[in-house]
Amino acid sequence: MTTPLHLAALLAARPAMAQVPAATLALSERYFAGVGENNPALRSALDREAYVAARMPATSAAVARSLALSAGPWLAEVDSVLDLGSGPGSALWAVQEYCDATTFTAFERDPGLIALGQALAHEGPNPLPQTTWIAGDLRTPSVFPQHDLVVISYAGNELDAASRQQLMTLAWHIARVAVLIVEPGSRTGAQHITAARDYFIQAGATIAAPCTHHQTCPLADTSDWCHQRVRLARSRLHRLAKTGCRGFEDEPFAFVCAVKTAATTPTPGTGRIIGSPQVTAAAANLPMCTASGYSPVTIARRDPAYKQAKRARWGDVWPPAAAGPADDDDSFAASADLK
Repeated sequence: MTTPLHLAALLAARPAMAQVPAATLALSERYFAGVGENNPALRSALDREAYVAARMPATSAAVARSLALSAGPWLAEVDSVLDLGSGPGSALWAVQEYCDATTFTAFERDPGLIALGQALAHEGPNPLPQTTWIAGDLRTPSVFPQHDLVVISYAGNELDAASRQQLMTLAWHIARVAVLIVEPGSRTGAQHITAARDYFIQAGATIAAPCTHHQTCPLADTSDWCHQRVRLARSRLHRLAKTGCRGFEDEPFAFVCAVKTAATTPTPGTGRIIGSPQVTAAAANLPMCTASGYSPVTIARRDPAYKQAKRARWGDVWPPAAAGPADDDDSFAASADLK
């Protein structure tokens, strides 16, 4: 799994600005320190160019991987998509690769990002479908018509708890089919996702992914937290922005997909791999999350399932017979040098 192909090609063709690496570093420092209403991450046109070069590919890849892990019959019902806190439309590029939606709506506060998103949406040989761009603040969102799929990606970390709850409630009420929320793969991001998961379950949703059950999150009161990783290829512009030489990076993210209709009920006895599998000549060790808690599974070499276990990846459902459609995500090292 990489950044969606059409978007990757589009970003690879963008001119490289000499000032982007310094702007990217400053942007990363702001996000690390914490951003909010009084401390915005994006403060100039150069900041926005840095975001498109360094963050847009990773955000889009994380949404794409989330959709791959959540895939099910419900995707065929999606014709309209609303992206709340859309930035330059990162999530929409991912969504268009997983469903045949014809109506896209993007809601974003920053007029500069809207302008960039509109420009990108019309460039290249495979532009985004017709998208309606709406300017507004997630803290005081507009009244929206219903959409089949509502996406909130990498936006909740900039809101306070009351605003996040208001946004989740809004998303659930205007979604006909499903809500997808994606956050950074940090402990804080995972806590936001856990709160969203609890809300959706209480509202009657089926959790399509990452959970294979509707019990209390087994990691909620532990030192660990649930997150995934996706590997994405770096373009020349991306490497310049990160001042790195590697041709890839691993993006950690946390997510939840809550479905209203055409959902697949979690299969009893299944779990999801929530860490990097460790494979030796003797066994494959899979860090698993199940309804009974954190349950590492060891598949001995003599076990008929060993061949499948060797190919298992972070994020897969186990046993594999319970998994949804396969995707093309590459395996990755447990700890990658992001430079």
